[in-house]
Amino acid sequence: MKKILFVDDAPDMRKLLEATFGDEEYEILEAEDGEQAVAMSLREKPDVIIMDIEMPRLNGIEATQRIKANPDTAASRIIVVSGSRRDKSVERCVAAGAEAYLSKPYSPLELLDRVERGPGPA
Repeated sequence: MKKILFVDDAPDMRKLLEATFGDEEYEILEAEDGEQAVAMSLREKPDVIIMDIEMPRLNGIEATQRIKANPDTAASRIIVVSGSRRDKSVERCVAAGAEAYLSKPYSPLELLDRVERGPGPA
């Protein structure tokens, strides 16, 4: 069973992600911002983190950097899902350690595929 951490400050987005992955094949965790994501990744060791960029307290890029810099959490794959401008955001996310980037609105099937088969190209 894969453990997935959804990180987004918008409750509606977390509900949408939960609906996409809400069957018994996945253990679903949620965080409202990057600080919670860093703490939960240490405690829960998720297989995959689906991360927004623009969030209060600690944005997704900073959270990704912290998660990837820590040997205890670096193995978690991070997929960024954001409405930010793609060209600059992809560079920043990859530099921070994210394995994939999907623009909002995204295809739920593509996101499922990225979680199941791996990140593919950003």
